[in-house]
Amino acid sequence: MGKAVTPEQERFNRIQELFTAALELEADARAAFLSKECWEDTALRKAVEDFLEEHENAKLDSFLEQPLINQDVLLDALTAELENPPLIGIYQLIRQLGEGGMGTVYLAERADGQFDMQVAIKIIRQDASNAELVKRFRAERQMLANLKNENIARLFDGGTTPDGRPYFVMDYVDGEPIDRYCDDKKLNIGERLKLFCQVCSAVSYAHAQGIVHRDLKPGNILVTKDGSPKLLDFGIAKLINPTEAVSSLAATQSFTPRYASPEQVQSQPVSFVSDIYSLGVILYELLTGHSPYPKSATTPKEQMQLIQEGNLLRPSEAISCFSTLQAEEIARARKESKPNKLRQLLQGDLDSILLKALSKQPDQRYASVDALVKDIECYLADKPVSARASDLLYRTGKFLKRNRAGLATAALVAGSISALWLGQGKFPFGPPPVRAIAVLPFKNIDPDPRNSYLSDGITEDISTKLGEVGSLDIISNEAMKRYKNSKKSPREIGAELGATALVTGSIQRDGERIHITSRLIEANTEKQIWAKSFDRLNEDIFVIQNIIATDIAQILKAKLTPEVISQITQKPTTSLDAYNYYRKGLEYYSFYRKSDNEQAIRLFQKALGKDPNFALAWSGLGDSYAQRVEKFGYSTKWLDYSIVSSQKALALNPNLAEGYKSLGLAYLYKGFFRKALQAEEKAISINPSFFAALNVYAFANGYRGDWDIALKALKKAQRLNLISAYGYISLAEAYIALNMDSEAEQQLLQAIQLQPDVYNGHKQLSHLYLIQGKYNDAYKQAQVCVSVAPNSADCNAAVGNLELQRGNLQNALNYYLKIPAVLRAEYYGASIGFIYKSLGKRKTSDLYLRNYIKYGERAFAYGSEDLDIAYRMATAYSVLGRKSEALTHLRHAFRLGWRAYREAQIDPLFSKLRHDSEFVYILREAEIAVKRMQETTTENR
Repeated sequence: MGKAVTPEQERFNRIQELFTAALELEADARAAFLSKECWEDTALRKAVEDFLEEHENAKLDSFLEQPLINQDVLLDALTAELENPPLIGIYQLIRQLGEGGMGTVYLAERADGQFDMQVAIKIIRQDASNAELVKRFRAERQMLANLKNENIARLFDGGTTPDGRPYFVMDYVDGEPIDRYCDDKKLNIGERLKLFCQVCSAVSYAHAQGIVHRDLKPGNILVTKDGSPKLLDFGIAKLINPTEAVSSLAATQSFTPRYASPEQVQSQPVSFVSDIYSLGVILYELLTGHSPYPKSATTPKEQMQLIQEGNLLRPSEAISCFSTLQAEEIARARKESKPNKLRQLLQGDLDSILLKALSKQPDQRYASVDALVKDIECYLADKPVSARASDLLYRTGKFLKRNRAGLATAALVAGSISALWLGQGKFPFGPPPVRAIAVLPFKNIDPDPRNSYLSDGITEDISTKLGEVGSLDIISNEAMKRYKNSKKSPREIGAELGATALVTGSIQRDGERIHITSRLIEANTEKQIWAKSFDRLNEDIFVIQNIIATDIAQILKAKLTPEVISQITQKPTTSLDAYNYYRKGLEYYSFYRKSDNEQAIRLFQKALGKDPNFALAWSGLGDSYAQRVEKFGYSTKWLDYSIVSSQKALALNPNLAEGYKSLGLAYLYKGFFRKALQAEEKAISINPSFFAALNVYAFANGYRGDWDIALKALKKAQRLNLISAYGYISLAEAYIALNMDSEAEQQLLQAIQLQPDVYNGHKQLSHLYLIQGKYNDAYKQAQVCVSVAPNSADCNAAVGNLELQRGNLQNALNYYLKIPAVLRAEYYGASIGFIYKSLGKRKTSDLYLRNYIKYGERAFAYGSEDLDIAYRMATAYSVLGRKSEALTHLRHAFRLGWRAYREAQIDPLFSKLRHDSEFVYILREAEIAVKRMQETTTENR
């Protein structure tokens, strides 16, 4: 039974019908015919005319020789702006799946009506040699068609687009890259090795057919829902570049430098062992989370040089390249309790296996993929591996390990009990630090109060420098602002903040000179541990900050490596004026008002006018640009400006935690969560007490579905800022995602008690009550939210959601329409479309729904990983009555990390799917995933 015809397919059928009828008419009769049949539908008429024009010039005997549609139509469609996707041969494009070095891949389906079939079409980038490529495809298509293996996606057809670009038609595989799959499923080392052996089996099969892949990488190995790996692009690399003669980096590469063998990057002939090298890189990353080299490359040229000349890093040593936080996450993703345990697993046999596979000399690698698999299987069975030098002691040890199961089990149980006992600490990031330091606001005793920004700046800079020491926990600067001009005693402040020591001080400017005093006090006893005074020139302010930070670190016996000393003593700018503008800009940025955001941007730009190489000012600019989008509804183009500014900051100072934080923030708002994670991990490795980076890191994890990891990071962040409502609100969001409602409510009530004027607390509490079915309580909190912040999109949406849930459609619409147009279209288009449809305004409804779907398609075409977009696309299709697409996008949301099944159960936009078996199944899968995270969270308490 065929699937239901979609509106898009109906449109295509109508175009085809008119095109066929018009072909029967003389050329001068066609215009009148189309005027009559198309009437005012100019888009329909143009589509038919384009086909007719193309037909006049087409050679219809072979679609491999001549495309069927005109070039302008295709190019427009590839930018995802046409409502009706074009044909490529007998296939109709649906949406873009991805983009790589060789070209772009689209999801397509057969449009000739013979049978239902979805495929992936790869369109190769424009190149002078493309004419030869199609000839090679014809010559070798039978060989490629003979690749019939359950783990290999078939390459079975091809042709050229109107502008001469070759394309290939392949099996469509609904899966995720093997590295992401392993991390998302948290596969242990043994499970990763077994999955990798399946991949090797497919590569070995292709090698037996005489085919070398030449571009093996995680993106070309997709794992389906049932855990089966599928290899993509077999044969394409050979077709594109059969001789591997790459004259320069500008030439079209048929390989990905990061996974290429030394002979590939040197433009030498490749063989089966080139694939073995690429497999070695993939396995190395699956096991360690790191590349095989100690340092990373920033450009393809550097990557190629690294592959040819760089020294390999033993896999067991790779864990040492990460910060403590990163290493713990890498270990947990592989179901190991500690990084040391992971290191021990990799030591020895796996070290030897990988180093042999990654040998720079082809003849020193494994002779075949089967030989590599055999060694892995020997490792899994506790048998000696061929890659390791074998002696009697080694072989005897292996024998004893295989044959003393009882002893091994007893040792394992004892080790597990010990690990469990040691892991019972109260805090997820280790026990509370003995040296938790709070840098209190330095007192400004300058007669001119306008210079208060300078005292605030010194406070924050010293706090940041101490945070970069790493072995000290530094209470957040945000928490410190409350104690400006405070009359509380050091003992009281220390107790409130959870700090064991306090740094205090004062500052006064006197013409060209500056007077600063600073003290270190033990909080509990109020005893002075250290004190120093300075009377120096204004431009020495950076030197003074460095002295204070290093003196305190030494007094507290913190570990000061040469790298740390270099980092905390680095002078941020050569211009004191630039520094002053920067500090003022930060002050305005922290006010979170639109006019202050504009002023912050102007001040950061002034700072850069004084010193274009001031990295901190670039990162401040990046933060401000991102703030425009998140807080004030500006276009997302500002996120691109934010990324550029942040990258500029990091180019100037690669060890700038603020730069990585602002970069991660922009990626987070763009929906690039993996990139956001990478940036924030780097920021935290530089400054483990970076409160803002910990928060962005947490939500990047949460938005990928890893709320258990997010919760741990948020607990540490809260410990660094116990008196701010935002820490409690963020923690509550994680608890809600984990269905830990009582803990969430407790956090939110505490946040509201601390700062009742922070609207987010009321908004989140309203959301909690909504999913609990407490509609009256939810409505009260939403109304309080609006009263606190009447112009907030979040607050108006909260009331709108409640009114929609209660069936008060017009009231709901009124609140949604208060939201700025950009945010309204990007977040609430489906809800508004549902309301208009329910009110009988079908055209307006369709406009909102289809515009939202187009927005979502563009977002994913540009690489977004935003699960909320996928979820809202599912709701939009549900309102349109397109069940299949709704379920497809809900499944996509789940794969991206969506777990909010409770919201979906009561979402009015899913009313037509509420009892659908597949809908219920997806929600059940989300519920199971949440319960697993709950168990992990409970175990780690």
